[in-house]
Amino acid sequence: MSYAEDPVMAISDVVCAHPRHRELYYQCLDYCQEERTLDEAEDYIESLPEYKGALQTSTALTNVLMKCGGLLYREYDAAGRLVDDTYIEELTSQELTDDDIYELIDRRTLTTTEAGMAVVTLMNPQKRISRVVSLVPEREPLFKRVLDFCTEPRSLEAINGLIGDDPLLDPSERTAHIRLRPSYFI
Repeated sequence: MSYAEDPVMAISDVVCAHPRHRELYYQCLDYCQEERTLDEAEDYIESLPEYKGALQTSTALTNVLMKCGGLLYREYDAAGRLVDDTYIEELTSQELTDDDIYELIDRRTLTTTEAGMAVVTLMNPQKRISRVVSLVPEREPLFKRVLDFCTEPRSLEAINGLIGDDPLLDPSERTAHIRLRPSYFI
């Protein structure tokens, strides 16, 4: 199946492709479910704590989401009219140049597409955690301990200290007789 046939898959692949940007992409798609100006969206991304570790600018991140079909970009003139192909044809027939048309644009916006909204639903953090926990319900208390412990940033060493000796990490058939590492629960 190609990305053209499944836009949700295309967006999901982009969102999940780079761990450093995953939460930024998710949060941007979630934020833009309501139409936002381009500046609002970029300022929002830059306000997120995960942005400190980003390898791209907020502009590059929004461009990636537009290119994969997660965000819809629109331009409006000062009267609030959408500057679409039909309007551009009208303006061109009045002998306005591309530069003239560019000068008419008053507001640039981003809105999450239908496929982007589907990705937001699929990647909802609570649902993701619930899916992982439901795979082996007996590990739920361990996940809960880690989540409660990590309400503030913690080092891997601190997490190892918290659950490193827990019997739920012991080898089992489910783990191919290999002891789980505490990092599994992160």
